[in-house]
Amino acid sequence: MIISHKYKFIFIKTMKTASSSIEQNFARHLMAEGDVLSKMEEGAELEQNNKGWFNPLPELLDGSYTPYKTAFQFYHRFKFGPHQSARVIQHRVPKKIWNSYLKFTVERNPYDKMASMYFMNWGKDGIERPNRSFDDWVKRRTNVPYNYPLYTWKQKVIVDRILRYENLEEELGSLYKEIGAPFTGLNERAKGAYRQGQHYRDVHTDFTRQRTEEIFKKELDLMGYSF
Repeated sequence: MIISHKYKFIFIKTMKTASSSIEQNFARHLMAEGDVLSKMEEGAELEQNNKGWFNPLPELLDGSYTPYKTAFQFYHRFKFGPHQSARVIQHRVPKKIWNSYLKFTVERNPYDKMASMYFMNWGKDGIERPNRSFDDWVKRRTNVPYNYPLYTWKQKVIVDRILRYENLEEELGSLYKEIGAPFTGLNERAKGAYRQGQHYRDVHTDFTRQRTEEIFKKELDLMGYSF
């Protein structure tokens, strides 16, 4: 996630939506001294101002985070993490910042997200258990990229903008222009080498399509995505 004080925005990081690429691009070209960049992954060098004390009571009282995660992060002073929800971030930043900064995130067609997550972790060259079948992985529902809880609270969207992955360069460029930030394109993809051009329609079976529609119903309804 990113908090930019110069450009007054908060970026909520979602899964399988080029969010790491947005973080890398911002860190290398636009990061200012007081800005926040959460650690993107284990071993990643790009991070800034993501540690510090915070009041754990609000998120414990409303259940926006699990007690274990809140306690663990409070103890280790992990104030801002890579895939924290907008609601948790709302608790951990001053109310003035939350209310006045533009808050945005990125979403992607769930059928495509599922295929992308599969190839990164369980496909032929995946980093988890290569060669597990797509049907088998979907059946297990392990680590699916369900983003809806990251930008909603009590069934309401609490960010200002949801950019579409399918039109990301144009929409991100327009948003940056609106806030006065220069943008010359993402130019790089942080995690784009696992899938070799297969269209998601060629990957899905009737079973995986049905299961995706069950898991991601709220995202499909909200964003209007279809197969």
